Amino acid sequence: MLLLLVSAPLHFLLAQNAEVLGKSLTVSQGLPIPFAQIQLDNSDISVTADSAGNFSMKKLPEKEVVIVFSHSGYETYVGEFSLNTKRILGIQALLRPWSISSSKEQDLTP
Repeated sequence: MLLLLVSAPLHFLLAQNAEVLGKSLTVSQGLPIPFAQIQLDNSDISVTADSAGNFSMKKLPEKEVVIVFSHSGYETYVGEFSLNTKRILGIQALLRPWSISSSKEQDLTP
């Protein structure tokens, strides 16, 4: 039995009870970004925001996580969150419209 427990993947050993609720918004005017993609980095857990930009991710591991927010026409936003408390409410993912100048700035960063 001990051998089976040791060989189990780590993500099965962590509690998977955390929940994140939030909204994807434009950085300039705070307007909702409908249907933005929200993904737990390095996992297959993802959701799509609703038409008002609201999203909910459930059954997340209770640990430090990286969440990636994206939508076509906007720069990707990456946020780090501590899911030690079972529920995080009110995350606001502020996305900037994509532009040629922002693309050039990103290319110049080593």
